[in-house]
Amino acid sequence: DKLVGVSVVRDSAMWEHVQRRARQKGVGPEKFSLLFDRDFGGYNRFNDQLMDFLTTFSEISGTFAEPIYTGKVFYAVHQLCLEGYFPKEHKVLLIHTGGLQGWNGYPELTPFKTDR
Repeated sequence: DKLVGVSVVRDSAMWEHVQRRARQKGVGPEKFSLLFDRDFGGYNRFNDQLMDFLTTFSEISGTFAEPIYTGKVFYAVHQLCLEGYFPKEHKVLLIHTGGLQGWNGYPELTPFKTDR
């Protein structure tokens, strides 16, 4: 079992904090990793490729994700599967952390409106 995170910010201090907390809990770096190369250029940045993926993903799954946080994670996991990152016999658990209100900052792109 291994935990894989996807960072949407380029912040090495965050990774150091995660490693320090994991060590305090007795979890070594072989049990987790944090990917920094799936951020589409950094926080609040995305492109048509990600937007197309999110549209297709929501049409197929009925699940919405915004392009700031969770959408990048969905895209990253999809790409990692295509790249063979996860062994075929493994199961992948992806946790949708919410954040759909991020769409409100992009009214021209928003597939729906949230209350906040």
